[in-house]
Amino acid sequence: ILDCCANTYYYHYLMSTDNLLHIPHRGQDLILIPASDVSFLTSNITVQNNQDLQSALPYALEEQLIENVDELHFSWVIDPQSADIHVLVIKHQIMQALFEQYSDQNSILLPDVLVLPIASNQWCVVIEGERALVRTNIYEGFECKKRQLGQQLELYLRDHSVPKKIYYWCQSVDDTKWLPETIKPIAHINHFKNFENWMSKNAMPAQNLNSFSGPYAIKQARQFTSIHWLPALVLIVLTLVIHFAYSWYQIIHYESRQQQLLDQSHRIFSETFPH
Repeated sequence: ILDCCANTYYYHYLMSTDNLLHIPHRGQDLILIPASDVSFLTSNITVQNNQDLQSALPYALEEQLIENVDELHFSWVIDPQSADIHVLVIKHQIMQALFEQYSDQNSILLPDVLVLPIASNQWCVVIEGERALVRTNIYEGFECKKRQLGQQLELYLRDHSVPKKIYYWCQSVDDTKWLPETIKPIAHINHFKNFENWMSKNAMPAQNLNSFSGPYAIKQARQFTSIHWLPALVLIVLTLVIHFAYSWYQIIHYESRQQQLLDQSHRIFSETFPH
């Protein structure tokens, strides 16, 4: 069973690591890449386990991608409510550069739109520079030029329901002119001064989703304490005790046996050559 869809009209693969945003969030390091450099795909392919999914998913989505699947990295999460598989696709060369740059075990790599604040049946639209970032669901969103915001929202709404509320954030009053007049309701218009600071305070990263996965998974460093070593130490001590006890027993046994043989040889000699 396969049912995949993609909003290909705003997908690109041009990216520089200079465009990354690195923010701390609740003990984690969020590495945010522009959403325009990531493909957002959805599938409901049915497989038995994660290993099968990892093998089958790239080829199930192959027709929707302009790149060879062997050149792409796929990360995904299964929506617990709909059972849909939400997939993020990034080029291997980008992932390799990011993987070499970030090695902290708490690093989470996500497109920036999947970190915008979100709530049920509510969208978040943010104007940052020349970009418009739109998050429409926990695992869905897109980026476009702010001048194209109205057009892109209308295209998106062809396949999606109008939300109950849209929260609109921008840096200046001039940016309010990019509000789409034909799309309602926009509930709140808010302003922020610094995008990075605003993201740090309002970040709501998509749960259980991290592009640092599969071949790019950052290994967790284990913190060993004495209690972790205790079972091994007990086993080693017990092994040594048993070894030395058994060795001592063998020595005593052989000495006793040697004395018995010596006594027996003396008795035989005495019986053979009596005085």
